[in-house]
Amino acid sequence: MIKKIVSTDIIDMNVYLIIDDSKCFIVDPGGNYSEIEKTIKELDLEVLGILLTHAHVDHTFLIGKFNCPIYLHEKEVEILKYSNLSLYDSFSLDMPFNYLKLDLRKVKNNDEIFLNDKIIKVLHTPGHTKGSVCYLYENKLFSGDTLFKESCGRCDLPTGSEVDMAKSLVYLIDNLDDSVKVYPGHDDSSTIKHEKKFNAPYKYYKKVL
Repeated sequence: MIKKIVSTDIIDMNVYLIIDDSKCFIVDPGGNYSEIEKTIKELDLEVLGILLTHAHVDHTFLIGKFNCPIYLHEKEVEILKYSNLSLYDSFSLDMPFNYLKLDLRKVKNNDEIFLNDKIIKVLHTPGHTKGSVCYLYENKLFSGDTLFKESCGRCDLPTGSEVDMAKSLVYLIDNLDDSVKVYPGHDDSSTIKHEKKFNAPYKYYKKVL
């Protein structure tokens, strides 16, 4: 089961709970702690960990609220550590967690994280940041700020790269099954089939690569 929780604490973004039986992972807890906590209590869930697609403020603001491992790409650790790279400075916000006390688990491309007997696969998709990842769970892709409905994430923030974004976007849409449902970090859900037809950046990058 997937539970979507919309946060407007910093900017509008999507938090997801990936749930199997009584266990779950939280994807990008950027805000709306009360709703996340309420859902966890109502469903009597054990939080196995936090999955970060990247380390920007709007995706990490609540990571200190949960006593669990935090998974992020090995190249994203530096971004989480520094407030100028993670954009806390841009929003005039102090980091609400002690970086040194976080239980960070570094991941890399094709790593597998287990939710009971099911696999969550890590896909390294740089472009928005150098350590951005997507998480593939069954036929569901949690795409962070890499792939949006009919669009993609911006590349002009620290460690971003349009060249990397182009490669990541084309790789995802060309290699994942059409049936895969896309759960982005912002805005509405989509499918790979829809993105093949209507994603303008993908069509442009596919021509120029």
